Amino acid sequence: MWFFYEMILGFFIIAFDAEYMIIDNLKIDLVSDVVGCILVIHALTKMKAWSPCFKKSVKMCIFYAVSIIVQRLIVYSEITREYEYVIFGIATIFYINMVYNIMEGLFVKNKTEGIEEQNSNIKASSITLCMIAGIVCLAYIIGLDELFDEYDMAGGEVVVQTICNILLYLATAFFAITLMQNKHELENILKAEN
Repeated sequence: MWFFYEMILGFFIIAFDAEYMIIDNLKIDLVSDVVGCILVIHALTKMKAWSPCFKKSVKMCIFYAVSIIVQRLIVYSEITREYEYVIFGIATIFYINMVYNIMEGLFVKNKTEGIEEQNSNIKASSITLCMIAGIVCLAYIIGLDELFDEYDMAGGEVVVQTICNILLYLATAFFAITLMQNKHELENILKAEN
């Protein structure tokens, strides 16, 4: 069940937004999103036999990756910010839907294996991750820079967005911990059957 590690690593890479300099003025931060999505998709394809929810998660992860790529390209082509915000909101919806389907897929697997006590932990961690992802999206698109400028607190939006990103990373860690707990329970059942 090494694919759990792959999925966890993928989620951490997605949460960590690294920027890479390509040319003097062009920074690109697609690498972390694309690599993270590839790892998550690869892990989810190994889990497809467990539940149809994992097939939906693969689709949502692909849609998320495409949305993020489009959103990043809009940023660099300097099209109006409204389009960027709409695409980022759509990407966030796909991300939340992906996490939700992973949760549902694990619910099905846990019920099949008889370890339903893990479901409350998975539900709590996935809801936390989805809520924080939504808050990060709102903090990005709400126009905090204009709000802070209005109150002569220029630069405050960076602090709020940094705090939101840290919360996203912590929520991802919480989700990863519950995935590891679930993995260990599934391994124990597999060992007991053999």
